[in-house]
Amino acid sequence: MVSPTYSTYLSVWKFNDNFGVINIENAYCKLGPYTCKMDKDSQCSITIYTTSPNKNETCLSEWSVYGVTDINNNERSLSNLDLPMFNIVSQNPDSYSIEPHESSLTHPNLPLLQHCSLISINIGFPSSESLLNDTNSYGLEIYAEFRTGGFDFNGDGKQDFMVSHSITKKIYVFFGDISRYGDQRPLKVSMIDGINGFSINIPKIQIRNYFLCGDINNDGYDEIIIRVLNGQLKIIYGHAGPFKNDFSNFDGIEGFVIDYVYTLDSRFASYQVICDHNGDGINDLIFNTLDDVVVLYGLDNGKKFPTNSGIFDFNFVSNGTLGHILQNKNSINLGCGDLNNDGIDDIVILSDTDTGIVSFGLKIYPTIYNPLLNGKNGFTMKMKANSFEYVLQIGFGDFNGDGLQDMAVVTYDSKSIYMIYGKKDGIWESHFDINSGNSSEVVKWVRNVSSPEKLCTSMYFGDINGDGISDLSCNDDKNEITWGV
Repeated sequence: MVSPTYSTYLSVWKFNDNFGVINIENAYCKLGPYTCKMDKDSQCSITIYTTSPNKNETCLSEWSVYGVTDINNNERSLSNLDLPMFNIVSQNPDSYSIEPHESSLTHPNLPLLQHCSLISINIGFPSSESLLNDTNSYGLEIYAEFRTGGFDFNGDGKQDFMVSHSITKKIYVFFGDISRYGDQRPLKVSMIDGINGFSINIPKIQIRNYFLCGDINNDGYDEIIIRVLNGQLKIIYGHAGPFKNDFSNFDGIEGFVIDYVYTLDSRFASYQVICDHNGDGINDLIFNTLDDVVVLYGLDNGKKFPTNSGIFDFNFVSNGTLGHILQNKNSINLGCGDLNNDGIDDIVILSDTDTGIVSFGLKIYPTIYNPLLNGKNGFTMKMKANSFEYVLQIGFGDFNGDGLQDMAVVTYDSKSIYMIYGKKDGIWESHFDINSGNSSEVVKWVRNVSSPEKLCTSMYFGDINGDGISDLSCNDDKNEITWGV
C-alpha cells in the first residue's frame, strides 16, 4: 500500500511501497531514498532506478506527482498520483495500492542506460529521433541527469558539456571535439581520464539546481559554478590544464566557495545567473540569499577572488568593493539580459508574490541598491516564480530579428509564455501590463486558447538553426516532449 502522509516541518510527501520508503523532495535521482519537494500549485517529476529480482538489471520507473491543493493553510491534499510504469490496483482518498508493470522489471534486455540522451551535432530541430545517428549526433550513457553545455572550460575554442551521474554520484565534464572519443558510442563517464575531461567530487544528492558556466575573471576560460543544498556556491576556475581527474580542491587557487549557508528546507536562496550588470565588459555573478539578491562583480585579467582558506570574504560585497546588494527577500528565480538595449544587462527577479521586478543595469551602484522602479530604472510586472527551483523560467535573445534583445518568461503554472519585445531608447511604464493585448510590445503563447494546457516547464535559448535569430526550445514535462521555434 502507498499511504501519503504530510510533514509540516519538512514539507515532504512520503510514500511507502514494496521498494521501501520513497521520499519525494527536490527531484534528484539516486540509488536509495528518492525525494522531490512539493509546493502548492507545483508539479514534481522524478526518475527512480530500481533493481530487478535477479539483481542484474537496472530498471527505470518514472513517477509524476501533481495536483497539490491547499486545504486549510497548513495541510495539503494529493489530487493525482501518476505512476506511468506501475498499475494502480486500487485507490481511495487515503491510500494507493500499486504493482509494477511486468515489463518494467522483467524485460530481458532493457537498455535503460544506453543512448538515453542524444546530442545533435548539425540538426537544429530533428522532426524525429530516427534522424539522429552516429554521423550527426552522439548518445550519452546517462538518463535524466543535471546537465549543461555551451561553455569552454579549457579554452580550446570548442564547447564542453557537463553532466551528473546517478550511479557514481559524481559530476563529469566532457571536453569538446568529438574526435577525442573516436568511434566509441555512446559516450560513457568511464572515458573521462583527466585528458578528455574530468570528474568533480560533489555528490549528485548535494546539487541544488542546474550548473552555471561563464567567465567571471575575464581570462578567456569559463568557470563552473555549482549551487549545493546548504546554499554554498562552489566555483571552479577554468584553465588550460593539466587537469586532475577528480576535482575537489576549493583552496582559493583552483576554485573557491561562497559560503552562504542556511538550514531551512526552502525553495528560496537557490538560483544564480551570469551577466554584465555594471557595464564594464566583464561577467558578474548574481545569486540570491534568503534576504537579498547579491551582485558579485567580475574581475579582470584572470585575477582570483579574495578568500580565506578558499572561502570568499563576503565583506568585499557588503562594503561595495566587489559588488552590491539588492534587498529583495524570498526571491526564487532570476534572469539577466539587456531588455532596454543600452549595453548593460538588466536583472529580472521573481518571487512567490505576483510582482516580478526588472531592474535596469547601471555603471555605478550604491552598496545597497533599492531603486523605486519608475520606468526609467526598471519596472514591475505581474509575474510569479515557479516554485520548482530547477526550471529555467526566464531567457533573453533577439527572437524577432530586429537586432534588439527580447525577454521570454514562462508563467508559474507552465501554461503560458510571455514574449516581451526589447526597446532601445524606448519608454517603459513603471508597471508593465503583460496582458495589455498590444502585440507590438508583448505576445502571449498558449496551447489551447479556450482552456490553456501545460506548455513549457523549462526554457533554453540560442541560435539552434544558425540563421542569426535566437531560437527557443522548451521541455514540456507534462506531455513528455521537447519543442522548439
